[in-house]
Amino acid sequence: MKLSIAMMVKNESKYLDQCLKSLQPIMDEIDSELIIVDTGSKDDTVEIARRYTDKVYFQPWNNNFAEMRNISISYTTGEWVWILDADEIVNDPSEMISFFKTDQYKKYNSASVIIKSISDENKNLKYITVSLIRLFKKDDELKYEGVIHEQPVFKKPVYRLKTEFTHYGYIKTDKEQIKRKFERNVSLLKEQLKENPEHDYYWFQLSQSYVAYEEYEKALEYALKAYEVAKEKRKLNKSMYIYIQLVSAYFWNGQYEELEKICEEAIKESGGHIDLYFFLAKAQMKNFKNEEAVKNYHIYFKMLDHYKSEGMKNIPSGAYSIGFSDHAYAELTRLYDRLEAYDKVLLYASKIKDSRYSKKVFSQIIKAYIKLDKYRDLKNKYDREILNQNKDVINEFLMSLEHIRLNLSEKENKEIIKIFSDGEENYSILNQIRMKMINHKKDLGETLLTKIKNLDFNTLPFYYGDVIYYLLKEKYLLTNILSKVPEYKIQNFITYLSEQYDELSHYILIHLNNQEISNDLNILRINKVLQKNILVLGKLKKEDYKYVFKQYIEQGTNYIQQIYSKYILEHELIYNARNDEDAFFMYMTIAERYKNCDQVKYIQYIRKSLKVYPDMCEGVEIIIEEINELKNEEIRANKEFGAYKTKIKRSIKKLVEEGNLIEAKGIIIEYEKLVSADIEIINIKAVIAMMVNDLDEAEQILMEGLELKPFHCDVLYNLAYVYEAQEKFIKAYKQYKKIIKVANEEMIDEVIKKIEELEKIEAVRAYKNEQGKHIKEY
Repeated sequence: MKLSIAMMVKNESKYLDQCLKSLQPIMDEIDSELIIVDTGSKDDTVEIARRYTDKVYFQPWNNNFAEMRNISISYTTGEWVWILDADEIVNDPSEMISFFKTDQYKKYNSASVIIKSISDENKNLKYITVSLIRLFKKDDELKYEGVIHEQPVFKKPVYRLKTEFTHYGYIKTDKEQIKRKFERNVSLLKEQLKENPEHDYYWFQLSQSYVAYEEYEKALEYALKAYEVAKEKRKLNKSMYIYIQLVSAYFWNGQYEELEKICEEAIKESGGHIDLYFFLAKAQMKNFKNEEAVKNYHIYFKMLDHYKSEGMKNIPSGAYSIGFSDHAYAELTRLYDRLEAYDKVLLYASKIKDSRYSKKVFSQIIKAYIKLDKYRDLKNKYDREILNQNKDVINEFLMSLEHIRLNLSEKENKEIIKIFSDGEENYSILNQIRMKMINHKKDLGETLLTKIKNLDFNTLPFYYGDVIYYLLKEKYLLTNILSKVPEYKIQNFITYLSEQYDELSHYILIHLNNQEISNDLNILRINKVLQKNILVLGKLKKEDYKYVFKQYIEQGTNYIQQIYSKYILEHELIYNARNDEDAFFMYMTIAERYKNCDQVKYIQYIRKSLKVYPDMCEGVEIIIEEINELKNEEIRANKEFGAYKTKIKRSIKKLVEEGNLIEAKGIIIEYEKLVSADIEIINIKAVIAMMVNDLDEAEQILMEGLELKPFHCDVLYNLAYVYEAQEKFIKAYKQYKKIIKVANEEMIDEVIKKIEELEKIEAVRAYKNEQGKHIKEY
């Protein structure tokens, strides 16, 4: 048997089938066996393994990785042993097959392979590359050491295979797996460090575990510990992996000055490592040492080229940065932009293959084309490269172009608009409209108007607000294009326009003035957004502000009453409001209920509306100011009217005293047209009736007066007098008795005298005795 493939597994069903399938070409070509030792799987790992081999063994897990490895080796019978993990997949087995079929294996005692550990299985782009010895000529000395992160005891010479494995063991998106491995590894490592605190490799592995778990402060703490222990042992030059770990920990913690220093120290110590130049360049870029960063990125690329041709031969430890060439090209693009070397900006941007990184330097690319006066080349890039990509890339490019356009000179801006107005896609239509504005052309024409109507503003970014501005300016109805656009999108367009155009408020005001009053929800929604924005912008004259604010309240409350249920509004369920503005209108709707019947509550709800939406402070102050003005006018009017009433009543009384009853009645009739239910006038009318001896009329008038004011002293006295005149002595007696409870000092003596006189009358005396009898019986 030439080759034994030895694996230890536990709950590895996720990748095991792929792993074993990738071994098949090797096992078909080379005399080999597959040994699998299961350490306690609870999923279908064993079932999968048995589909590929009958040499499946079982061993209880004992928290010692090296012992488990050695047990798996003990089952092997081949000349060579290949150690493999269940989450590793062979990408291209051809060189390994060749290694054994050409008898090259006879010249070596060990062989290494390349492990490419990726962090996102959906995007196989971010990875760390490391060369590990995994193939061994079998003898009695072959074994692994180390409770965790076990290391092989191997013999030289070592052949470095270019065979690459993809390793899925540290997928960051698999949170459960990361947590499980983190807790297991950290626990084992800390146990070992208690026994041997000077074991720098375990401190290094502890730091790596915390990086994988994204606890970067702890990772740095343990990387520094590994560095200190190795430095004290004077073995840093042989422990480049510790330097690389400390470098990455400084990077993850954003400590760029320390990162730069440790990179330079490590380069002097070791003679250089690809990761050191990569991170040194990053640190220098962060520290704005632009020329030094450029120099070190170029060294990184030279080493990367060497790696591609020679493999991992000159890289004694893992390489984090092998898979980050596009990232480095993007960084060089930014650096050359800082140095204003625009030709090189375009050169290095063109080398980026991954759209995730090219998106990040769109601004630098666009700026370079403009600075080099290459507008046509910029448009060609957009047409030939950008438009062929997905929507996210297109949108990112155009967003970058729009941000840059805002800071261009008038001439440069016009050139961009002109060059990008050529075409039929949405962005071309936008720029065709911008050209109309630049050239002061008012007529859109049927073709362009149709194109605008076909634009889906729901999907368009904020800068398409320029279309809305043109339509506002040229008095086109916005309802035609915004009727199906949600409020927040309309707000995005208006926010953009408010930053670009000083005359926005003016054109919105004209649009609102030309708009017919409507209960249509779409019109109300659009108007509400427009009204709110010109109110908040603060560029209106006071009279215009008052007009717009009243329209805003009227149309806003109308809108609210249509989109919220009557139940929510009646029960003041404000917490159901979608946003603060809706809550504002809810309170204003409730306030309207009390406007004409309870001014105190009216003002309370207006103040509540302001509390939830302070943006309308000025408008609410106007309402309160108007209320106060009305109050003041009412007080003034009441004072004036009070004086008028007093004067009229004095005149009526004088006419009655003088016996001019007909004239007095005429004035009373006119007075009651202005003032109803005046108790003094009622009393005067009763006196006039008594004066003409119409006692029944007097009684009726006085009874009406008592309904208005049941304890009015003069009315009670006059009614008692009428009863007395009608010889209704008992009624008169009762009435005078009532007066005692409310009479003033001037009247009390006269009322008592009247009661005493009535008590002399037989009927009254009999009534009084009867009442007394009832009281005694009771």
